[in-house]
Amino acid sequence: YCISLMGERKKRVLNSLILFPLLTNAVVRGFAWISILGRNGLLNQVFSALGLTSEPLHLLYTEGAIVVGSVYLFLPTVLSLSDPNMIPCYDPYSVLVYSAQPQNVTDVYIKGKMKLENGKFTFSFSDMVSSFNEAASGFRREAEKLL
Repeated sequence: YCISLMGERKKRVLNSLILFPLLTNAVVRGFAWISILGRNGLLNQVFSALGLTSEPLHLLYTEGAIVVGSVYLFLPTVLSLSDPNMIPCYDPYSVLVYSAQPQNVTDVYIKGKMKLENGKFTFSFSDMVSSFNEAASGFRREAEKLL
């Protein structure tokens, strides 16, 4: 979303930096993130050149790096970009923010478990009810402590 609000030159540069690794396979993309987020990586070099840090930041092998890598790797596979409301796709970020609808989501993972596959739920209604009851009972116990 932030990139879509930037000027055309910045938008092109950032889109190129983000989309370039998509031209290669997942293993090479993983190494690309290492070269970007590593102690001597592109991001630390930019921060150092701008005087924002005196020493390299520890960006790899953190929860934030895992989230960035997971979203980057899996986002193209969980959205259907061929639906009519998602094209033409001149600016992928604007399409994602302004045009994506619930029906464009094809797969959903929660805590590493697939809950929606090809638009179909992978769990039964009784599983959902038991999960809800389990969560509600924990909530009830906490509420009773307060009373």
